[in-house]
Amino acid sequence: MINLSERMVVSETPNFYIEAVHLMNEYFQWANRSKEETNEITTWEEMHLVDHAENFTISSSEVDSLYHDVYQFLYECKRDAAKVLVRRKELQPYFDIKPLEHAKEMPGFLKVSLLMSDIRSTEALTMDEFTTCCLLGLEELADTSQLEALDIGSSEEQALYEKLGNPDFDMSEIFHSVNATSLSDREQMILLRFFQDIDTYYENVKSTLLQLEEICRRHFALVENRFEAKIEKLKTKDGKTFYRDFINKAKFHIEDFRVDDPIHLEVSIVSYGSLSIRFFSWNRLKLRICTGLLFEDLRDLEDKNKYRDKVAQRQLKAIADPTRYKILRQLSIRPHYVQELADSLDLTAATLSHHLAHLLQVMLVGVSVEGRKSYYSLNSDELTHLSETLRNMAERSKMEE
Repeated sequence: MINLSERMVVSETPNFYIEAVHLMNEYFQWANRSKEETNEITTWEEMHLVDHAENFTISSSEVDSLYHDVYQFLYECKRDAAKVLVRRKELQPYFDIKPLEHAKEMPGFLKVSLLMSDIRSTEALTMDEFTTCCLLGLEELADTSQLEALDIGSSEEQALYEKLGNPDFDMSEIFHSVNATSLSDREQMILLRFFQDIDTYYENVKSTLLQLEEICRRHFALVENRFEAKIEKLKTKDGKTFYRDFINKAKFHIEDFRVDDPIHLEVSIVSYGSLSIRFFSWNRLKLRICTGLLFEDLRDLEDKNKYRDKVAQRQLKAIADPTRYKILRQLSIRPHYVQELADSLDLTAATLSHHLAHLLQVMLVGVSVEGRKSYYSLNSDELTHLSETLRNMAERSKMEE
C-alpha cells in the first residue's frame, strides 16, 4: 500500500485564488472584532503575525522582525485590499453565517463555499462553478443532509453530489435546504436573498477576488524566496513526513481514502500559520492539504507548556457542551460511523457532523476510513494529556495544603 507521504504532490506555485479568498475572509473577521472591541484596536495591516504573544518564547514584535518579509507582504496586501473591501460590506454577512454548533474559529458560508473549488485563478471562476460551490456550501450548513447515510465513494453518493452541485437549482429546493439549517430567521432570510440574487453576488465576488488576487501577485516578490525554499523542503521525504506524522498524531487515518488519487500539498502565504485538510469524497474535487508558509516555524516558537495549557482550555470548553460530552462518552465504548452515532444519540447526521468537526479541531476525536465508511474514535492520547494536566493541578493543590 502507498503511504500518505508517497501520495503527496507539491504544488510549486502559489494558488492566488485561495490567497484572495483568505484575504477577503480575514478582513471581514477583523472588521467584526473591531466592532466588538471597546478599546482602540490595531489597524488591520498593522496586526502582529501572532496573537496571544504569551504563548510564544519571543515577543510579537520579535516574531514580526524574524519573519519581516512575511510581515511586509501582509502589510502591503492588507493596506491595498482594505481600500477594495471597505466598499464590499454587503458580502460580510455571508462570511459570518455558520451553524450555532460551529466553533468560533470555523469558517462561514461563503469561505467554505469558495474553497470548494479547484481553480487556481479567479479568471476561471465561472457562474456555474460559483453556483456549484455555493450549493455545496449550503449543504454543509443543512441539518438534513442525506450524504452521511450513504457509503463513501458509492455511485449513490456521487450521484447525490452531482445533483447537489447542479447549477440549475430550483428556489423551492433552496428554501427547503435553508429552512433545514439551525440558522436564525434573520440569517435564513439573508441566505435566501443570496440565492435569489446569485448572479449579482457572483459578479461582486468575482470582481473583488480578481482585485485581491492582483494585489497578492503584485507583492509576491517580497516572500518569493521564502516560498520557494518552503516548496523545496516539502518536496523532500522529510518535508512530506512531517505532515504525515502530524496528521497521524491527530488520529486522522485516511491512507485508504480515494487511494488512487494524489494528495495536493499547497502552501498558503496569507494564511501563513494554519493547516487545513480538504478530503472530500466527491471525486470531482481534489484531495488537498494546505499548509501555512510559517506553520512549522511558528510551532517551533511556541512555549510548549503554554501551548498545552491553551489546548487544554479549548478541549475543556468543547467537553463542557452536553452534546459533545455525550459523543465522547459514546466513542469511549468503541469507534462509530456517523449515522450509527447519530442514531444512538438521537441527532441528525448533519448536526452530529458539526459537533464532530469541533471535536476534531481540538483533537479529542480521530477519524479513519474503513471500506466505505468513516469511523470516528476517541483520541485517547489527547484525553490522557488533558487528564494529566488536571491531575497535576490537583497534586500541586495538595502540596500547598
